Amino acid sequence: MKDTSIKLLKRGITKALGGPGGDPDDCHNFAAACMAQVLIDEGIPVDQDTLDSLRKDNMYDHDFLAEVEEYKKR
Repeated sequence: MKDTSIKLLKRGITKALGGPGGDPDDCHNFAAACMAQVLIDEGIPVDQDTLDSLRKDNMYDHDFLAEVEEYKKR
């Protein structure tokens, strides 16, 4: 498994649990985006409806996949 995949999964767990830096309002969406990004990075297809809901079609009108991409660059 890629180092970035491991990093994303660990961050997703922290966010899902609302741990350090976890926002209880968006934690589940960010965690889902981390997991979806790992699947994408590993070459595994992700349902288009799922991707759409993580990009901007969510109650926060926020692109969680873009946030994950920014996190990967750190």
